[in-house]
Amino acid sequence: MIKKNLNSQSNTEITVASPMIQTIRKQFDNLALMTERLLNWMFSLAYWLPWTLLLGMLPGVILWQLIYVTPEMDLFKNQLESQPFSAIYAAVSAAVYVSICFFGYRRVKQRGDVHFKTFCQKINRFSAILLIIPIYLFLRAHPFASESPFIAILLCTIAGVIGVSVAYGLPGTGALLAPREQTRRYLPILVVAALSAVWAFAIIQMELTHHESLGTCDWDLGLYMNSMWNSLRGDLLDCSLNSQGNHGYLHFDPILIPLSGVLLIHPGAESLIALQGIWVASGTIPLYLLATRYGKNEWLGVAMAVVYLLHPAIHGPAMYDFHSLMLAGPLLLWCMHFLEAGAIGRYFIFLSLLLITREDMSGIAMFMGLYAFVSKKPRMVAFATILIAALYAIIVYVTVIYHGHSYSGYFEEMQGGHRSVIANIALSFTANPLFMLKYLLAERKVIYILQLVAPLLFLPVFATRHRILFVCGLTLTLLGSKNCLSSISMQYSTWWLPFMLASVPAAIDIIIKSRLAGYFGLDASRLRGALIVGLLLSAFTMSVGYGAFWPNPSFRAGYTKLVRDPDFHQLKRMETVEKIKAMIPPDASVMASSHLVPHFAMRKWIWSVDRSGYRVSKPDYAILWKKDLRSKKEHKVKSRKKNLKFLYDKSLYKRILKENDISVYKRIDND
Repeated sequence: MIKKNLNSQSNTEITVASPMIQTIRKQFDNLALMTERLLNWMFSLAYWLPWTLLLGMLPGVILWQLIYVTPEMDLFKNQLESQPFSAIYAAVSAAVYVSICFFGYRRVKQRGDVHFKTFCQKINRFSAILLIIPIYLFLRAHPFASESPFIAILLCTIAGVIGVSVAYGLPGTGALLAPREQTRRYLPILVVAALSAVWAFAIIQMELTHHESLGTCDWDLGLYMNSMWNSLRGDLLDCSLNSQGNHGYLHFDPILIPLSGVLLIHPGAESLIALQGIWVASGTIPLYLLATRYGKNEWLGVAMAVVYLLHPAIHGPAMYDFHSLMLAGPLLLWCMHFLEAGAIGRYFIFLSLLLITREDMSGIAMFMGLYAFVSKKPRMVAFATILIAALYAIIVYVTVIYHGHSYSGYFEEMQGGHRSVIANIALSFTANPLFMLKYLLAERKVIYILQLVAPLLFLPVFATRHRILFVCGLTLTLLGSKNCLSSISMQYSTWWLPFMLASVPAAIDIIIKSRLAGYFGLDASRLRGALIVGLLLSAFTMSVGYGAFWPNPSFRAGYTKLVRDPDFHQLKRMETVEKIKAMIPPDASVMASSHLVPHFAMRKWIWSVDRSGYRVSKPDYAILWKKDLRSKKEHKVKSRKKNLKFLYDKSLYKRILKENDISVYKRIDND
């Protein structure tokens, strides 16, 4: 009886407690549901709101930079007086941007069920292109690109990636650049020709201004001027500026002989400057044809031509005096075009022109033969290319180069006990591999390689068959000791930059057909267009930081900073130079300081006070610029002391002019 009562009491308590447990459980379930919704809302908010606010602030920040920040300010010191205003501009801009998103969403919502988050995400995706404007402004800032090259290269790459992302989201991106049947369209090639002409005109004008401001030098504009002037008169490649008397012992480039005819049009250094600018600009034509054939779209060729004209490694060398190596770039592109097109006869014609451009082109041509072999071109073409290039290299080396210019100076840090450069390099690899690792991966070399591939959005890395074409240039760059071999301002990028440009269409084709693109379900046509847009943006931003068309402290025409706007003293000095040119007879022998040599090189005998090895008796005239004589480099001081010792004899020479820091001395017994 007692047990029965206890059971009854227990059941009553459970019955009373059950609603309470259920209520508590229900409250916990509601709390868990609210927490889950809050977390989802927070995660969703975090996915689009920060980007919305960031992109909203960008127009205000950009406006603030345009108003208060100038290229002369040093942004690295963070001492801008107008910093508080940037926060105000950013806040107002963000508020306006969010308001535009909200009102735009209300209008779109009337047409269908669209979430505010989805709408903002779409707006953010297209507004991301605004991020490129601060990158452009940063690259203009003094001295951003030169002092922080890794950051500058990273920003340029980010600009390209942003361009790819934004362009891929646009529905019509792939239509313009999609492969299609070839038609006889003249508009694209006319666009390329017009752009090339404008580019050449601008480059020539800038270099002429630089030349007139005494920015060019004895080596190399004076050297080539004297060689071509003598060739025009039957003394093939004779050059008094070379201690051995002939330019062929320095570089064997017989293509200069027929090209010396340009001096008949205008007898002056201006002819060589114009020749180089036009010749380099013509490289867009073979690149256009190559890209058009590969991508089966003319506008892809136009885009590649624009990238060529924007690349900073084309600007600096094209405005650095005159060099036969710069003539090789367009010829390499013509060879690649005819090789890919199967026009074997025209390929060998341009290969012959390439070989006589400079002696080192024979090594480049051998790698072209290897490329022809691995890319399954006719074996006869591959073997013939290698054989012709090898025979030409042997003949030139044995007959000319061996007795003249030595390449050992380019690898001076690896000099050992052997005369052979190759033997010294091999011994350095085996005897001191740690040194070689540090030597090969020097910071300046890594920066140089990145500066070459960053404007191309690193696309040449994906061109598998073209990589063999990069081997020669990469090897010479990594093994070279001289800083000029790893500078985008110098002509040595011609060793492999044309091949990088030629590989871009192939790299794009490989990427859109890759497994990775298929795994993510990327549309091939839209991806092709997006990559081209990213490529153009990357080339543009790199050109802003390192190119010639946007004034920046990083650009160099060879070794020197480009003179864009001559000041009063420079203009007066040029007037003095023209006066001296009228005074001196064309058949008189002249000794001149280095920056004056190009202005007086069109004569049989011209010498530079900064070069040694001459057998000079006594020149008829000595023309000296005070600034040139201030150089404290040891080899120049020694050469100057030896070459100018005759001036101390006042019975032989008298000064006939001193004006604007330029002095002219005349030999008295010529009176």
